[in-house]
Formats: sequence, structure tokens, C-alpha cells
Amino acid sequence: MDLTSKEPADIWRLLIPRKQWLFSEDVDPRELIFSYRDKVFVVSEDGSVVSLPKPQHLKKMNVIQLLDLLADEWGTFDYDDHGIFDVGGVLKEMGYIAPTGRNKEDYRIEISNTLDPGMMITTYELKGVSFRFALYHGVLFCHELNQKSDGLYEYEVKQIIKLGEEQVETFQYLH
Repeated sequence: MDLTSKEPADIWRLLIPRKQWLFSEDVDPRELIFSYRDKVFVVSEDGSVVSLPKPQHLKKMNVIQLLDLLADEWGTFDYDDHGIFDVGGVLKEMGYIAPTGRNKEDYRIEISNTLDPGMMITTYELKGVSFRFALYHGVLFCHELNQKSDGLYEYEVKQIIKLGEEQVETFQYLH
């Protein structure tokens, strides 16, 4: 699966289990609303993320009512406004933990610097994990590299390759 043409919300859909998605049929496919722990997260089409405390009556609300709360800035947290721009940074801030998963496979993760895409930064393997966990691990590692570079570089998961198959599955991740 090539993710280079995917919207940021599609990347989030690979990370967040479907049971946590909210208002899927009412939201633009280029966006995602999901709940995690005691918050609701809104991923916009440009990849920016805003969270707000989970309303008490969320199950009785419609998407318009939820977005009205967001527009009123009712306890919202805008990750961009706090200098958190990459998926790994948002995941870390929200305390997200991806399970290793039931469908455990071996994956090779390739990290590159998008400012110099020809330069391979690192390659490593994870054994006995799900694709979701491999992607989660990769974006967290990229966040760590981004922090260490102090904004001079922009690291991203270039590929996640499922090992041990005759036909290699390649996944592209773009921030």
C-alpha cells in the first residue's frame, strides 16, 4: 500500500482503531474525529490536530454540536499552537499506546530526512508486531529524531516493509 497520496487523516486511521472513530459518516473523508481516553481529537485535512475534553453526553451529540464546542474553544488544545507538528508528537502528548496486535508479523522500518530524501537515516526491524504497532513505533522514533535535530531536519517513516513474504508490502508515510 502506497501512502504517499493519502491524506493525513488516512494515516491516523491506520493508527487509531475503528471503534474509536466518531461521526465517520458525517465527516469529510479528509478529516477524522476520534476519542481516546477522556478526550476527543479532530484531525483536519491539513494534518493539524485539536483536542477537547470528551463531552458528558457525547453519545447523544451530533457532529455539528461537537464542532460547535470546538469552535467555542471549550477546553480545546491546538497541538500546532503548542509547537507539536508531527504525528509522533501528538501521540506522545495524548498518551497513546498501540498494542502489538494479534496479527504479529516482522517489519523493517526505514526512516529518512524529508529535507534530503536520498539520505537514508536508519533502518531497523521489529519482530512479532502488528502493522499498526510498527507504524506507531516509527512515528514515535521520528518525533524523537525531530526533537534532537532542533528543527533542522524533518524525519519521517519512509517505508514499512513486511518481512518474510515473496511479494513485499511497502508502506509510504508522508507527514
